Amino acid sequence: MSKDVKFLVLVFGSLAGLIVVAIVGLIALFALSISHRVSGSSAKSNAAAAAKIATFSLPPGYHYQLAMDMFFVNMVMIGSDEHRHFTIELQGMSLKPGANDDGQLGASMQQGLAAGCTSKTLAGHERLQTASGKTVSLDVLNCRNASGAANVIELGQIPSKYPIATIMALGTPQDFDRAALDELVRSIR
Repeated sequence: MSKDVKFLVLVFGSLAGLIVVAIVGLIALFALSISHRVSGSSAKSNAAAAAKIATFSLPPGYHYQLAMDMFFVNMVMIGSDEHRHFTIELQGMSLKPGANDDGQLGASMQQGLAAGCTSKTLAGHERLQTASGKTVSLDVLNCRNASGAANVIELGQIPSKYPIATIMALGTPQDFDRAALDELVRSIR
């Protein structure tokens, strides 16, 4: 191999190595930035994430389990030690809805949840008044998963600091705490 070819191989090999190191570095920085946006241990950071979505009071015995702030979506999960198979999730999205999107969002939410259900029935609707005087409509679904286990799901849109915000409660029929869900929705200001 001539000196010129060896030099070109060395230059291009070094350049390729630098590019690989740069890509790995960018991936590491991205992963690090995401890990700082997911909080599961600090009650203060979870409460701050929840406050970005809406102002509400936690039902007695409930606490923040997890919060995430990812790009255009902010999410918080709420649960209790007493009702282990029951979770309330609130999501705020920075997307601007179109003029006819209200019904489409509800239908899309139901379709997304149906993916994990082998059978799903719409069991009814619940209408609640928030502390700020706005009405929240929740769809009540009964669902069975692939193993045959039954779940109750209530979902709908809530007034929020975001253009779109949703609430979803999921639990077994025995653990579903409708009183806690109703109290949380009624406390939204």
